[in-house]
Amino acid sequence: MLVLPPRLPARPRWPAGFLRPRSAAIVALAALVLSPLPALAPAAAADPKPNVVLILTDDQRWDTIGRCLNGFDGTVLATNSDSCMPFLQQRLIDSGTTFTRGYVTTSQCCPSRAAILTGQYGRHNGVLVNQGFPNFVDTNTLATWLDEAGYRTGLMGKYLNGYGEVNGGTPTNYVPPGWDSWHAFWGVPTQTQYSLVEKDPGAAAVTNSYSGTTTAPTPCAPNTVYLTDRLCRKALDFLQADTTSPFFLYWAPFSPHAPTVPPSRWAGTYSGVATPQYPNYNAAPSPNPPTVVPISPLSPQVLSQQTTRFRQSLEMNRAVDDAIEQFYQQLSADGRLSNTVFIFMSDNGFSFGEHRWTDKACAWEECHRVPFVVSCPTTVCPGAIPDQVDSTHIVLNIDLAPTIAAWAGTTPKLRVDGMNLAPLLGGGAPPWRDRFLIEDQQLLEAKGPNGIL
Repeated sequence: MLVLPPRLPARPRWPAGFLRPRSAAIVALAALVLSPLPALAPAAAADPKPNVVLILTDDQRWDTIGRCLNGFDGTVLATNSDSCMPFLQQRLIDSGTTFTRGYVTTSQCCPSRAAILTGQYGRHNGVLVNQGFPNFVDTNTLATWLDEAGYRTGLMGKYLNGYGEVNGGTPTNYVPPGWDSWHAFWGVPTQTQYSLVEKDPGAAAVTNSYSGTTTAPTPCAPNTVYLTDRLCRKALDFLQADTTSPFFLYWAPFSPHAPTVPPSRWAGTYSGVATPQYPNYNAAPSPNPPTVVPISPLSPQVLSQQTTRFRQSLEMNRAVDDAIEQFYQQLSADGRLSNTVFIFMSDNGFSFGEHRWTDKACAWEECHRVPFVVSCPTTVCPGAIPDQVDSTHIVLNIDLAPTIAAWAGTTPKLRVDGMNLAPLLGGGAPPWRDRFLIEDQQLLEAKGPNGIL
C-alpha cells in the first residue's frame, strides 16, 4: 500500500497537536514499483555558484526540533531556550522552510544515505539493505557531479554502512570518487571511541583511531575527542581552507544514534523530559497487528530505558546544534553566508515505544518521518520565504540530489526519482507527488508480508 498521509493546510507556525502519528501507518512492500518521478530542469546557476551545507543526523525523529522544555511538544517551534535545538531554530528554521511532511524512502541508515547521494530509490541505486556499501556504484553520485562542476567537496562523518569493512575488517583507506576532503568513520563508532579514514587535498589517506571521555566543555574545540565536536572541527577546517571556491559540505555526525552519550556540557539538560506518549504509545496496531509486534505491552523497565535514551538523544543533538552555530558564524565572518544554502535532516526516524516498537526499520510513520529544514538565501532562491512551514508537500530524501545539482547549475548523470525542491521554498505549487514508496527488503525478507502488514 502506498503512503497517503493526510493533507493539512499550510500554516505560518505549527499548531499544537499537529499531525499526531496514528497506528494506521504508512506501509508498502519493496516489490511494488512506481515509475520514477522526473526532476525539474536545473535552475540557472548563480554567479558565483552557491555553497551547500548538508547536515545529516543519524536516527533523529521528526518531533525533536520543536519545544523541549516547559512542556515537550514537537509541533511547536520556539524561538527561545525552550527549543530542542535553539541554533537550528534561530539560524535555519527562522530563515528557511520547515517541511513537516518530510520522509525517507527506507528507514535504515545505508539505503537512506545512498538515496540522498543519488536521488534514486534503492531498487535503482542497488542499496536495499543496511550493509549495502559493496552494492553501491560510487562513480556516479552527487559528489562526482559537483566535483565536475568545479565544487570543493568534503564529507565529515558517516558514509555508508560497510564502508572500510573489507579484507577482514582492515581499513583500506579508500576514498570514493568526487570527494576532495574526506573524514569518514569505518566500523561502528561511539562518541568517545572511533576510527576515521582521513584525507585532505595533497595528502595521502590514512586511518586514525581516537578514544577519550565525554568531557567536551567547548564546542568544536581543536583536538577534542568527542566525535560530534571532532567532526565539527574538521568541517571548520574545510570551510577555512578556501574561502573563494564554491563548496559542498556533507556533515554527517553519528548523533543521536545509540549508544547515547551526551557531551558533558549538555548532560542532564533534558532529564525532566518525558518520552512523548501519542495514542499509539505502547499499543499494538489493531485490528490485525503484525507478527513482529510484541503481544504483551512493553515492560516498565523497557519504557524507562526508552525514556533515558530519548532524553540523552536530545542532549546529544545539542552538540549538533552547537556545530550549526559554528558553521553559521564562520560563513558570516568570511562573507559567504548570503550565498550558502543549509539543509538539515535525518537519515531515518525512530520509534521510542509507539506500536510497542523500540527501533527504526519499521513500516510505520515514526520510522520514516524525519526533520526536514531548508534555508536558502534569496540570492540563490529568488522569492524564498523565511520562516515558512510547509505542511502540504511530501518531501523525500531522494529530492536532495536533484535539488542541489540544480543549484550548482549541473545535471544529474543518471535518471533520478526525486524532485527539485526549490520552487516550494518560495511558496510555489508545482505538480507534486501525493504518495511515495516505502522500500525495506530486509524487513520483508526477515518477517514476510504478514510480519510487516
